[in-house]
Amino acid sequence: MHPHELSVVLQIARMADRLDQLHTEAAAASATTVIDQVGRESAHPAIVEARQTALAQARLVASLRLPEDDESDATGSRPQRRGGSRGFYGGAR
Repeated sequence: MHPHELSVVLQIARMADRLDQLHTEAAAASATTVIDQVGRESAHPAIVEARQTALAQARLVASLRLPEDDESDATGSRPQRRGGSRGFYGGAR
C-alpha cells in the first residue's frame, strides 16, 4: 500500500470512530428533530453530521479503488473503475 493510501485508510478509520460518537449522541437525544432559533423544526445536528460523514467516508473508500475478489490477477493491478459516489453534479451532461 502506498503512503498516500495509508493516510486515506487512517482518515476512514477516524471517520468510523466519529460516526460511532455521532450515533451515540443521536441515540441519547430525546428526539430526532430540534427547534432552531427561528422556531423551525429541523433534523438533529448529530444526524445531519452523521449523514455527511458517512458520505465522505464512502467517497474515501471508493477513492482507494480496492479490487473485487473476482478481479484479482497475478499482477496485482487495480482496475480503473469510476463507480461509487460522484457528488451532487456528477451525472451525465
